[in-house]
Amino acid sequence: GNDEQRRIAQQMLAVQGKSRFDLIVFLGDNIYPNGEPKDFGRKFAEPYRPFIENETRLRAVVGNHDARSGAGVLLQQMLFKMCGKTYYSFAEGGD
Repeated sequence: GNDEQRRIAQQMLAVQGKSRFDLIVFLGDNIYPNGEPKDFGRKFAEPYRPFIENETRLRAVVGNHDARSGAGVLLQQMLFKMCGKTYYSFAEGGD
């Protein structure tokens, strides 16, 4: 949720403007340091709002810091469309 994270998100958006990717996979510790749901807006939704608004598919690994809050794990499983699973699988031509 700091300025550095916002700069990275802006760089990602610039790359997306050139390459038109439609999926981002976040690799864990998404809501640092403990996955608290109250931090989701400032630490995730705000920095990545442009991707949410342009309907980029956002998927994430739930990292060890995210899992420090049981409610944080549940929130991320819902937000990142994990369908109650603790993993993803991808198939060619599908999500």
